[in-house]
Amino acid sequence: MGWNPLAMNEWLEDLGVPAASRESARLLCDAVDRQGPGAARDALGWLLVALRSGAANDRDAFGRAMEEALSYAPRSVLVRCAGALVDAALGPGQRAARWCDEAVALSSAGSALSLTLATVAALGVRLGWLREARRALEDALRAGDGGARRDLSRLLRSGWSFDAALAHQRVLSADGGAGAVLDEAELLAALGRDDEAATALARLPPSAQVARRFMDLRRYQEGEGVLRAALALAPADPAALALSAWFATARRDLAAALGHAEALLALDGGDPVGLRVSGAVACLRGDASGALLLLERAAALAPTDPETQAWRADAMLRAGRFEEALGAALRAGELSPEFSQYVAAQALRYRAEVALGRFKTFPRDTFVEALRSLAPGRESAIASARPRAPKAPVDPVASRLALEELFDTALASLGGGPPIARVRGALALLDAGRAEAALVEAARLVAHAGDRPQRVAAEATRARALLALGRFEGLRRGEFVDALRALVPGHAETIDAALLDRSSGDEADGADVAELLDAALSALGGNRSFEPVFVRDGRFVTLPVGASARAEAKRALWRVVVDDESSTRAALERVISRYPGRAEPHLYAGELRLWCGDWPAARRAFEEAIRCDPHARWAHIGLGAAALGEGDARSALRIFDLGELRAGGPGPTLYVYRGEARRRFGDLVGARQDLETACRRNPTRVAAWMLLALTAFDQGDPALAATAAGRALADAPGLLADAANEEGISLPAPGAPPGEGLARPLFERALAMMRGNRSSNYVTYFLADGRMRVSRHPAAPASGVDPLIVRAQAEVRRALGLG
Repeated sequence: MGWNPLAMNEWLEDLGVPAASRESARLLCDAVDRQGPGAARDALGWLLVALRSGAANDRDAFGRAMEEALSYAPRSVLVRCAGALVDAALGPGQRAARWCDEAVALSSAGSALSLTLATVAALGVRLGWLREARRALEDALRAGDGGARRDLSRLLRSGWSFDAALAHQRVLSADGGAGAVLDEAELLAALGRDDEAATALARLPPSAQVARRFMDLRRYQEGEGVLRAALALAPADPAALALSAWFATARRDLAAALGHAEALLALDGGDPVGLRVSGAVACLRGDASGALLLLERAAALAPTDPETQAWRADAMLRAGRFEEALGAALRAGELSPEFSQYVAAQALRYRAEVALGRFKTFPRDTFVEALRSLAPGRESAIASARPRAPKAPVDPVASRLALEELFDTALASLGGGPPIARVRGALALLDAGRAEAALVEAARLVAHAGDRPQRVAAEATRARALLALGRFEGLRRGEFVDALRALVPGHAETIDAALLDRSSGDEADGADVAELLDAALSALGGNRSFEPVFVRDGRFVTLPVGASARAEAKRALWRVVVDDESSTRAALERVISRYPGRAEPHLYAGELRLWCGDWPAARRAFEEAIRCDPHARWAHIGLGAAALGEGDARSALRIFDLGELRAGGPGPTLYVYRGEARRRFGDLVGARQDLETACRRNPTRVAAWMLLALTAFDQGDPALAATAAGRALADAPGLLADAANEEGISLPAPGAPPGEGLARPLFERALAMMRGNRSSNYVTYFLADGRMRVSRHPAAPASGVDPLIVRAQAEVRRALGLG
């Protein structure tokens, strides 16, 4: 990275071979190739042996040769940097982490510092240490390396620090390169400076990339015009064909859309966009089964594409596969930048819920405004589906306490005879806080109950366990309800309030809501993407999705990837000021406090969020997580249960925190169930895999433990390399399952380093010296910074005189 390869002699002196030259390095390399390790007589020789062993993917030989090289040159920066790059490529990167830290400590100035900066920047991206990568690139830029600016701008953009990225991008754009101007326009759009972005784009020749940027600005007519010109210039350009297919589908010009899709598939028979568009056309033509064949192939090739998932949901709805349709719609929303602004995915979700009889209300967000644009004249249907205040104050906690009293009184009324004897074990589990195990036992008793009193006792115990778990849905009319009325006649009001089939004039009319959503989906035409737009009278009309407090707060939180904690807190405070009375900014402020292990501050943030919105799921989960961080698993479980009741159901993050709390409390069955759900619903949640592995070890299930541990090792190389170094243990080779003796202390240390972070996006953790590191999941997009690896490797080769 701007390092002068003529500094060869300085490097060779660092290696302890001051008389060597560039030519002698080449000769020594040839000798090592011919004679093997026996040709190595000094640090340079052993380093070459190590590099050759790494190239042959021989981790053991590489490690031995590096030890020899460092024994000859114990303070060598070059040996450490070269070895770190190879070790990171071989995996798992534990030695790379240690050698990088040592190289930083040994470097002060000159070429040693330059190579160290190049290596740290490269491995910061490879292992996920994005903050270190930022600092290294900034240092390189200050040292006169102009080439670091482009990589720094890209890294800052990937870390959501758009304003800092723009300052560097403006310097790059001064040269007038199309790529730099495109990047500048993207940053301007991210900062809400749309007119400036459009002006920058107008300077560029037509291309699919320019059209895409106009779409990002919600200027679809301009984007479509640019795209037509781009396709005329390059008819076989896959990017132009893919975007043209989107425009044609959105307009429901199915013949044109299919033509573009076939052109894409002619270039590449496995093109996921071509398959998705072909499936969309089949779906819109009424061939749901044919559409699903194509869409399943597209989903397998592009599993993180939200539009493919949305089309899967549409086709499944048409095929009557409502449960799968709901899952696909939810997955589309999870994969999108912001579910609340994904109009098509929300419409598909609620349509599936109506079909399944689960629809309750539309959310209090901009989706309703989008419906008014898409389906005008249906205000009565919209009104019937809006959340409304109850006729009398309803306290879910009071309702739960009343139900607990109902079931406890019923059980007491049965006396101490055989019915209670049968359920005593389940009740003991419940009293011990092991509600999941109590539920399993009660369900078994219900299935095998003999006479009526025994069935009533078992049913009451099961209902009591469901209440403790926050899963109690209500009472169904029948023998059990009749028995309750007879046993506890003074609780008729509680029983009536809990009946599932009670009539209510406040329920939304399912047929009206279904008709409303069908009309909205029809108005969207062939658009099932995240783009908030539909076609009216031949022109694109943007839907009023508006600003999102959640999206802005999330973006502010994720600045922690490359910014320090104080800057991130300040960004969140600005969002809180812009959206007074909204819960979302407080939720993300609380999440940052959890990540930092500041439990009292996290609690205050989540309590403020609850004051803004008592039904905010993540607020209750966060409160429980803070209690868990303080070591109070019992309180955490109680908070989770009450929060699920108040919020009306679990949130996706609940499962990992509650699973951890249940494991600490000794409820391994419940912990495993929650953690398996967490891993299944969001496979990038690294902490869930580590906790699942630990739970499987606790249960004596080595097969599950090996699977979960292997996934964690693959997904968190930087974190686990640091944890292994701090624990003083060696990581296994990639693909080798760790045994319990290694995995248990490793994962316990890693989870402690993560403090309260159980995120599926970014892993934050603290080293023993107090430094915070932020690691990105390997599946996350690299945002163009991976070439740093190639550049750093080239620097090492030039230093060794190998060209």
